[in-house]
Amino acid sequence: MLIKLRYQDYSRNIHVEAYTDGFSVDCYGNIFLLSVVGQDSAAKAITAAAVQGKEIEVIKGDGILTVYASSWEKHRILSAKLRSGCLHQILVKEALLEKDSDLVFIPVGEKVEDAVFRKIQKSFATPVLPEWAVWIYSKLREEGAVQELQGNVSIVKIITSEKELDDLVSEGLKNQEIRFPVRKQE
Repeated sequence: MLIKLRYQDYSRNIHVEAYTDGFSVDCYGNIFLLSVVGQDSAAKAITAAAVQGKEIEVIKGDGILTVYASSWEKHRILSAKLRSGCLHQILVKEALLEKDSDLVFIPVGEKVEDAVFRKIQKSFATPVLPEWAVWIYSKLREEGAVQELQGNVSIVKIITSEKELDDLVSEGLKNQEIRFPVRKQE
């Protein structure tokens, strides 16, 4: 479903609209990912305004969400011309593209717990098992160590350290909330 985007600058008499099929922002409206589709000039105006820290309106139903790209963080704009003649641009926070980022992109149809588990497995030395994925994610949420971004594109920010994760897993094992699987004797 396409959602309308709008950028207005009354002092310069600018009013442009385009559409998004996907976006993800934090609780302050800071853009992590924004997909923009529209006529060339409209799509370019919206992404350019966003990276300059200007406010973009995401018009959903009867509500308006104001978003922007923080000017002190790096963003990339990826572009492609569609067969329809429209321009598709993706504005993405550069940290989302970095291998050692604390951000986790959740592909459509994948469970958040599984994606976060894979990221933990790759980024931390703490020994973890796939059977613990749901427990680990719920504990991290309880402790405020994961932040789910808003929007229709799922991105999660992991806010924990190696020691905190070690302590979490150790405590889970000690309290028998998680266990090592038992091998069956043959």
